[in-house]
Amino acid sequence: MTGEPQVFLEGRPLATIGNYQGLEWSDRLAGGCWEASWDMRVKRNWHHPFTRRGARVELRLGPVRVWAGVLAEPDRDSWRVTARGYSRAAEEYPALN
Repeated sequence: MTGEPQVFLEGRPLATIGNYQGLEWSDRLAGGCWEASWDMRVKRNWHHPFTRRGARVELRLGPVRVWAGVLAEPDRDSWRVTARGYSRAAEEYPALN
């Protein structure tokens, strides 16, 4: 598959909620989702129930999920949005051997 992944919030395409651009995403090792960010083109202080800290974020390329994580609190002035990948979030939990 080729092309740009699409952002989904809580299972819904972000494009149906608001316009966005500048999607960047990274991972660590194979399948280790690290961080994703994009700019939303909405009015200052705009709000939608899915644009809250902790919302589930997925990047999908066609039917395939290529990245997954949780939304950080958006900057509601600039609407630069960042999400932490599940791999990054897992670093907060100690593992027992």
